[in-house]
Amino acid sequence: MSRADTDPDRTEEWRSLSVTPLLGMLAVVAALLDLGINRFAIRALVGTLPHPALITLSRWGELPRNLAAVSGLVALTMALLSFLRTPTHAPVRRRLSIAGFAGIFLPTTALATLLPADRTSPQIVLFATGAANVLAVLLGVTAARRAAPVGIRAGVAVMAVSALSAFTALVVVLFEPLSQSRIGVLVALTLKGIGEVGFMLTPLLVGVSVFPRGRTTRSRVALAVGVLAFAATAALGWWGMAELRADFAIVLYGAARVELWLEAAPAVYVLLFAAAVGIGAGALASGDAIHRQAGAGVLLLVASGYAARSPGRLLMTVLAVALLSRACLALGEAVAAARRAERRRDEPVGVEGAVAERAE
Repeated sequence: MSRADTDPDRTEEWRSLSVTPLLGMLAVVAALLDLGINRFAIRALVGTLPHPALITLSRWGELPRNLAAVSGLVALTMALLSFLRTPTHAPVRRRLSIAGFAGIFLPTTALATLLPADRTSPQIVLFATGAANVLAVLLGVTAARRAAPVGIRAGVAVMAVSALSAFTALVVVLFEPLSQSRIGVLVALTLKGIGEVGFMLTPLLVGVSVFPRGRTTRSRVALAVGVLAFAATAALGWWGMAELRADFAIVLYGAARVELWLEAAPAVYVLLFAAAVGIGAGALASGDAIHRQAGAGVLLLVASGYAARSPGRLLMTVLAVALLSRACLALGEAVAAARRAERRRDEPVGVEGAVAERAE
């Protein structure tokens, strides 16, 4: 019998990675409401609703925005603490690096989120952006290096590449000698395109591992929830394209910061985002705690958008990567534990049994 099966401390450590951290689900709901009200509805209704009604809607949107920030800070802190307390998935130097950048990102984001906008300098936001992307890369690489189901492992690896590409493109744009040259512009556009493709592919890859497909009643209900969420999101997207016409691209860019196929084929984004919402909702409705955590990560990724710049959206991005990384590690450990149990069942006589037989 292996140490993983007999050490209760290690078992408890892995179990802590399987469960969505405190206030994580509240952060998901608040972030989706923030996306729907502040970054989609208000922009889409400009010119349709009178100005006082837009002001009222904007005030309503302050609650989910602030709630997402507070609950997200708590959830990310708890997620990182349990991530760092599990010593078997990463060497000390990598866990120290994660702790160091978390120590930079969390206080910086808390100050930038909670302080008035006029007291938040661009330098603080840029500092938080750098720390967030490095933290996302470290978390994704740590999870991808461990054995786990192919889909979610590939998803966190692609998300790490996306974060690295987005941040490198930002650095190229901010570095004036490069940003003013043709090569620099080409490099920045290429990196942004790579990052955006990775961002859109991540939910699909994760869905390979966590989307419900069993024959139990709970799995069928979860599958139905996922399909309904996909259909509702796709219908909303098509309604937006029909009503907003040329303005749909502007609204979608403001909501998700995507632009690669925005002018040529906005319907591609509608289908991809609908698929991501369906995967997240289906995983949340499943009866498996690890799958629910992965589903929460997918929905937070949708709510944060690509290459976030505001502190609140940066927080949602890092929390999404943290939840997906934790779910990847927990799924890998669950698969390994199942294989160990199967090997023990197949062994005719264990070591202790052989010793007892020889003693007799």
